[in-house]
Amino acid sequence: MPNTFHAKVQPFLLAFGPGRIAELVSSAAGWTTPVAVGVIVVAGIVLLRRRAVGAKAVTLAIYLALSAGVYWLMPPDWMGEYRFATAFFIFFYWVLAESLAVLVGSLGERRALVRWAPLAVAFFVLSADVHAHAVRSMGFARNPTVPFSRIVEFGRGYDALARQTGAASPSLLAPDLGGTLFEARHLRIYDLAGLCDRIVARTLMRDRHAFHAYVFEVARPTFIHVHGTWSGWAALHMDARFARDYVPLHEEWRAPRGAQDGTGGEPWVGDYVRRDALTSDADLEHLRSAFQGLGLDRPLP
Repeated sequence: MPNTFHAKVQPFLLAFGPGRIAELVSSAAGWTTPVAVGVIVVAGIVLLRRRAVGAKAVTLAIYLALSAGVYWLMPPDWMGEYRFATAFFIFFYWVLAESLAVLVGSLGERRALVRWAPLAVAFFVLSADVHAHAVRSMGFARNPTVPFSRIVEFGRGYDALARQTGAASPSLLAPDLGGTLFEARHLRIYDLAGLCDRIVARTLMRDRHAFHAYVFEVARPTFIHVHGTWSGWAALHMDARFARDYVPLHEEWRAPRGAQDGTGGEPWVGDYVRRDALTSDADLEHLRSAFQGLGLDRPLP
């Protein structure tokens, strides 16, 4: 299984209900789902009756089933918009188009009105799908789960902060890597979310001792950033090596209004630097001032 399977919240792994597949198909075809599924089923029956099921149809059916199965096996994604179902959308529309072509071919000798019926269905389904996807996409764009641009600012700020330390190869442990990796030029990035780090993916929420050993004895990142539930899952303050090796640049212990405090006694937001990256107390004060000047004390989503 990929890192994502291990890194996502594990209780969701029991959500293997058939309703998830129905939801997935509905997300692809909207309110025309019964029509789209009916077209695929009827086309399959036509091919079976004619004994015309070739390698192309079998291959597409296998890929469609596998892509749906991957989505079904993966935990539900709190980020939204069906990232784990990317392949499903490709093969669903491909199979639907092939099915419509089969129906058009099977009605080739009928009257023009009947022969054009599958094309009318295609236009009907396509119009409904474009509308459904446009509404959903615009809604997500107005209120993204984690805005990429905000994480880009965070990555740019930490990259600038890293240049102000004496560390030869500065590094950062933090979640939300997309925008950070986009901007980081002077930092090695360790993924607290685990999607890009197989050790974190398998230990963060299962084996705290192994996770702490990896962070404090193997990775030894120059900087650490945690916030929200990531702070609680990392539980850095529960290990004596954290206070030994790190000093805070910024901490906020109170959760913002309306937020669900799932930190388990850890700060809601914390940013830290390794003690051996500092040469004096003045260095620490300079970094703290630079940290605020770069806007890194602004809360992330």
